[in-house]
Amino acid sequence: MECCWFGADFIFLVEALGNYFKVFHQSGMMICPEKISELEERLAQGKFLRVHKSYLVNTAKIQTIEGNRIKIDGNEIPIGQTYRAEVSSLLG
Repeated sequence: MECCWFGADFIFLVEALGNYFKVFHQSGMMICPEKISELEERLAQGKFLRVHKSYLVNTAKIQTIEGNRIKIDGNEIPIGQTYRAEVSSLLG
């Protein structure tokens, strides 16, 4: 995980790519050779939320939630049916 570990505050979102994942952060994007589920275990609980089988988002970076989409830094992330209730709880 050395290739892409930096402060979680700099991460916008994480996208799964099989046995790899993409980290979208303030300086761009980086690909790391690890499963997204392994990263999810290490990220701060409550700060990052799994919103789809392929996406983790930094809840502090969410700009809008509209229907079944979350917008973060110009990216539209789908909300998976399995994760909808958890995302709805964010809205109060």
